[in-house]
Amino acid sequence: MAELSDRQRGWLATLERTQRLASLFGALMVVLGASYVVWAVAIFDPLADPRDAPRWDKPVAAIAEIYDPYRPILRAIRPATENERVLHEGVTRNLAFSTGIMILLVRTLLGTVMCLGGLAMLTVVVERSRLLKIIGRLREAEPSD
Repeated sequence: MAELSDRQRGWLATLERTQRLASLFGALMVVLGASYVVWAVAIFDPLADPRDAPRWDKPVAAIAEIYDPYRPILRAIRPATENERVLHEGVTRNLAFSTGIMILLVRTLLGTVMCLGGLAMLTVVVERSRLLKIIGRLREAEPSD
């Protein structure tokens, strides 16, 4: 194996030092992503507007504004018959469900992406440690001058 330059030895030393930190960060991302998905499913209410009870992830819940143009129309409608009232309630519930399920899907997507990012980081750490071990063995096997 060719002699490593100072720069290359510095890179290897940096990689070896950051292995533990990178693995902890990857594991943290996996745990936080999975926790976010579980939390999103746990708080899902099919009949509630996600913006009514503000959570710590307000920007995600704010996506529900996509359905805002339809809300004044539903509030302005005054059903005259029992059938119209039933239809109005159904459409209102359908809008609330559509909003809630859309926010649930966005939260699930974000949590899954974070979880997968953490798994990718853990994969890099494992493979990098294998490569560092191989490099270490090659450096030890080098004949010394």
